[in-house]
Amino acid sequence: MINDAAIAKQILSKSYAQDRDMTGTKASNRKNFNMLAAEDNTPSFIALNGKKWSTMRQLVHSKLVRVMNTKYVNDIMSDVIKNEFEPKLTKIINSDSNEWFCRESLSQLTFNIIFKANFGQNVGFADNPLCTQLAKDIVDVVGWDIAKRSVLLFMLPNLAPTVIPKSYFQPVYDIKKRINASLKKLIQQRNSMEKKQNGVEDVTFMDHTREMVDKEADEYTESQEIADIFLLFLAGTDTTSISTEWGLLLLSRQPEIQERVRNELISVLDKNGIDYKSDPVNVLYDIKLLLQLPLFRACIHEILRISCVARTGVPHASARDIPIKFKDGKQYTIPAGARIFYNVEGIHYNVNQTENWKNDKYGLNYQQICLENWLKDDSDFESGFKFYQNPSFITFGHGKRDCVGKQLAMKEMRVILGYLLLNYRFKVEDKYMEMDRIPCKGGVRGGVSKPLPQIPLIVEQMKY
Repeated sequence: MINDAAIAKQILSKSYAQDRDMTGTKASNRKNFNMLAAEDNTPSFIALNGKKWSTMRQLVHSKLVRVMNTKYVNDIMSDVIKNEFEPKLTKIINSDSNEWFCRESLSQLTFNIIFKANFGQNVGFADNPLCTQLAKDIVDVVGWDIAKRSVLLFMLPNLAPTVIPKSYFQPVYDIKKRINASLKKLIQQRNSMEKKQNGVEDVTFMDHTREMVDKEADEYTESQEIADIFLLFLAGTDTTSISTEWGLLLLSRQPEIQERVRNELISVLDKNGIDYKSDPVNVLYDIKLLLQLPLFRACIHEILRISCVARTGVPHASARDIPIKFKDGKQYTIPAGARIFYNVEGIHYNVNQTENWKNDKYGLNYQQICLENWLKDDSDFESGFKFYQNPSFITFGHGKRDCVGKQLAMKEMRVILGYLLLNYRFKVEDKYMEMDRIPCKGGVRGGVSKPLPQIPLIVEQMKY
């Protein structure tokens, strides 16, 4: 377990530390239960190594960037926010309590992005029980209750089912079977759809991937496609929505930061003549606009630092001995065949006091937003700062096997958080303000790290 960002990046940048070491990587362990795979335990491309992984990674990344550009993400989210999201928040604001348990709404919002990319249509959850159930299952599968059972099957594949009653593991088997059946049905529906709308080619991300794999790689089986779509839903739905939930809670507990970031958004949008009052959903957070929003970018990165929903990253394996050098000049060798984890939470919370975070300097604990972690003085900006990438940040991993969906996650968070900050003010009850830390449960080995129990947000409409 690596507890230093510089050392972790030093290792993960090596060509001989690119391999994965997880269930499904080796053909010999594909008979073992794998929650994050197709029903026959065919793994997604994330578990593959060698040329097959390299080909799939290149294809998936190129098509993900091509299909899911900034405008595409904006257009999808605009429809969902206007048709699904706003009505719910309006109802909450007009209620007596103004309390919003945001997890379900946020997960449905991010679910729609991945669904549109794969199946070419938006989801209306009110009249689509199949997608409503699938969205719930995607959230539940990385939740604590399912994760603690599936981890036992992963860690003790031969022993656990023999010493623990089958009824204990039945929820795991049931949810995996249900997810696979839902994805199989949706793939069949997509394959039978007309690929044109109003005479315009309407080719989805998975259409592109399937076509390119058939040309450049081995046969792309239905099980492989199910596993890859399952991975995309997991990576693009629950992790992003939970990070956004963390963000809203953190900003509610630090209202001065919430106002500071909101004021920057309003000032920059006004300066650029962007109408955020009548149509706040369609603000296009392209690179030109982002360069003018150092506080907004810093806020999103701080949310990702603090939430670190995957606490120990995704495991790597060393193909040969890896020499590493520490800051004090000492050297160490990680032996060939070692399984490598990097302690995202430990690095982001500065457990070794060796990282580049400034929370201590500003009197903040490491579960509080410190925008200065991402800012450098620059008088050319209205705020007096410019954004810079803190080298201690490792949420998305590092090197050639970093998170393939990191750009999509960032696009989603910009649109969601920008829309929410421009339209609503968020608070929490005093008892939640007085807590030293937001309690949470989960992580890579025990599900995505989520605030637990859920904390209700008090929502107020912004008035301009």
